[in-house]
Amino acid sequence: MTPEAFEKLKEKIEDAKTERDQARGAMKQIETMWKEDYSCSTVKEVKEKIASLEKQKITLEGKRDKLMAEIEDQLEKMDAVS
Repeated sequence: MTPEAFEKLKEKIEDAKTERDQARGAMKQIETMWKEDYSCSTVKEVKEKIASLEKQKITLEGKRDKLMAEIEDQLEKMDAVS
């Protein structure tokens, strides 16, 4: 290996280390945000939280749809009386 090739390889290694460190820093920021905003410390906890929120969303959408149907029914009854 020539000295120039060795230096290029060294630079690539240093660049890769820098990118790795930046990625680690970004992940640390995301983990801190998860902890502060959602009380989650791990990816597993985040996935569980998402699953729970999705179930809640489905339940709430069902309730909303039921209430909307009841409102529409009541409005139709009011229109029929008028």
